Amino acid sequence: MTDPSTAPQNKKDTRILLVDDDPDFLPTLEAVLRSSGYTAATAASGELALQAFSEDRFDLVISDIRMTGMDGLELLKRIKESVSVPVILMTGFSEILETREAHARGADGFLPKPFKRDELVEAIEACLHGARPTETEYFPIPIDDFISGRQIQFDIFIRLPTGRHVKIAHQGVDLPLERIRAYKSKEVTELFLRREDYTRYVGFAASLTQAAGSSRAISPQARLAMVRHTSEIILKQLELSTVEPSFFQTCRTFVETTVEILAGSPDVGPLLERLNNHANHLYAHAVAVSLYSVMMARALGWISPANLFHICMGGLLHDIGKKELDPLLLEKPRRDWSQAEIKAYETHPARGVAILQRIEGIPPEVLQVVKHHHETPQGRGFPAGLRQSQIPPLARLISVANTFCDLILKSPEGPP
Repeated sequence: MTDPSTAPQNKKDTRILLVDDDPDFLPTLEAVLRSSGYTAATAASGELALQAFSEDRFDLVISDIRMTGMDGLELLKRIKESVSVPVILMTGFSEILETREAHARGADGFLPKPFKRDELVEAIEACLHGARPTETEYFPIPIDDFISGRQIQFDIFIRLPTGRHVKIAHQGVDLPLERIRAYKSKEVTELFLRREDYTRYVGFAASLTQAAGSSRAISPQARLAMVRHTSEIILKQLELSTVEPSFFQTCRTFVETTVEILAGSPDVGPLLERLNNHANHLYAHAVAVSLYSVMMARALGWISPANLFHICMGGLLHDIGKKELDPLLLEKPRRDWSQAEIKAYETHPARGVAILQRIEGIPPEVLQVVKHHHETPQGRGFPAGLRQSQIPPLARLISVANTFCDLILKSPEGPP
């Protein structure tokens, strides 16, 4: 980025060099810049761009990355070696790896092709005058999960080492399987979506997050603390787990991201907070069940984003009805419970459903998990005594994870 104090203050005084070897695109881009009030010159190759620099002065360079002969990366390097001029590189989805390298070489901005006029002007103003883009939240998606067809339904970003997110693909572009394989071979493991796109991507109802400013929502500090607490719990699970590290990390990221979204909901966030404060082991158990449920689902090949989100959310909320039980009961060993206490305990699935039914947008799959996570294949569970074929698949999965976590976490109430 150039020093704002030395940048031209008038658009017409801003001299921009456009570099692209596409004979159709270059004149179009020049016309757009001129109609936006800038002074533009063009070069049809990296070599011609360097020649133009030797003959004239420019305040900014906008260059394509992929060009025959000298590409945009080499041009960036040569410019930065000789002059202090900001450089914006035009990229496509196929240039993910080049975008990272370009950032390391000092690129000042990026424009994903095709781009709109306002995106072009915003990138120019950010480089010349330090204008900051609107802050937003981004959530990671394992690159494997992007294969849901050839067309991408959302804008896609990568995260640079500085933490900044750069758009590298627009909604509607094609995403061939061969390209995904190439990224994975170069150890690209995650791509990013904006928060609002992520909630639609995983099938999360917008009504749960649209009232984020509600007075019922937990504070940003409490939300951050909950996410950190979740991470600590998951890291402890790593000590108990013998699964492959990258597989574990993918599942961990999914759970942490889901907690971050749920904690931002004015209705669900306070429920998680109360679960965390109600009994010492409850929240740790919920996170563990969510984590192991996601791991089991992925191992079974259940990688649909909506399915995984319902499983993850169901794991986190399956015991939400326990917040209405006496904390002393939950801290008491199950072998010491009276018949009345057992009956009280067995009401928590129905209590949980009643709580969540009051929240608009809770998926029915999550309600089924909450209601039936204590059913058993032999029909000896509660509340309905369902047999295996009658239990919803997601509830059966989470029931297994729930039993496993009861055993490994040694909660006071013990196995169900």
